[in-house]
Amino acid sequence: MSQATRRRIGISWFRGNIHELMRLGQKVPLVTIERVLSLAPLIEARERCTNKPSWTAMFIKAFSIVATRHPHLRRVYMSYPYPHYYEHPCNHATIVVERDYEGEMISLQCRLRKPDQRSLVDLQQAIDLLRTGPLTENPTFKFMRLIGRMPLPIRRLIWNVGYHWSGSRRARYFGTFALSTTAAHGAGIETILAPLTAIHYGLFEPDGRIEMRVTIDHRPLDGSPIARALVEMEKVLLTEILAEVQARPSLRLVA
Repeated sequence: MSQATRRRIGISWFRGNIHELMRLGQKVPLVTIERVLSLAPLIEARERCTNKPSWTAMFIKAFSIVATRHPHLRRVYMSYPYPHYYEHPCNHATIVVERDYEGEMISLQCRLRKPDQRSLVDLQQAIDLLRTGPLTENPTFKFMRLIGRMPLPIRRLIWNVGYHWSGSRRARYFGTFALSTTAAHGAGIETILAPLTAIHYGLFEPDGRIEMRVTIDHRPLDGSPIARALVEMEKVLLTEILAEVQARPSLRLVA
């Protein structure tokens, strides 16, 4: 039996970027709102598909549809050049994609542009490409590797400028909302430290219920609008998303 030894482990460029993301998130007054969604009809329709759309794709599109109808859900607090709110004209969703790079598992924050305007088939293909496509062709990977390999003062300056100085750049680089989940590994996320609106959820109960959570920056947003957004998100999942799962020819239903 080998004996463990003490050792120092260097911080990779990827972990350095995570440090910067957490540094930004620590400065945000976060509040989490939770609602139990009952999605049994959608679960049943999804199970009848031979090509199942992922819950990531469906949840992203549903929340994006709600955020399109309610502009305040696309609003963020900006501290420079003076304190103000910025409202982006459309939605950009950020998803966390885990990849193996040179023996290290890295989590890339990848953007999906205007998910409310895309079909579930298109969204699923984009997600699959992010999860399995060549890393060298992934624009997020190339950009984050470039930033992560810079000296700390320069890297921190770039993160600060991208996050604080331009609302449009923040939406481009960080997204207008994010979705993070570990459900595929049999665990849910209860709390999250994120510098933007973030969706995270638990595991499905046998009766089709799931605890859906949204963590927000409390400065531009209050809890009540998010609670109402979760109610509307459930309705969208059980109407528009359900209809698309049932009707799309490319999502072939088993008779």
